[in-house]
Amino acid sequence: MNDTTPAISTQTLRIKSRLNDNVWLSDAGGHQVHKFSHDGELLRSLGEAGIQGNDNRHFAQPTDIAADAEGNIYLVDIAAKRVSKFLKTIQ
Repeated sequence: MNDTTPAISTQTLRIKSRLNDNVWLSDAGGHQVHKFSHDGELLRSLGEAGIQGNDNRHFAQPTDIAADAEGNIYLVDIAAKRVSKFLKTIQ
């Protein structure tokens, strides 16, 4: 791993490719979601590594990711009992 690669927990649940031409990884154990290019470059991490929470800066076991036709991203945050919507402009 290099300095730009996040430490991924062993409880990673979902990897979704082709969501807006990127690869998204939900890391339930690390309470984060990571966005990668198809070349493997980390583009963005959402949530704070290892910190579980139920506010707009933290996740509590994000378990699945989906996208709609407009390119918005939806994240299932199971322990927080919520679905978060991220507008296409987050990219």
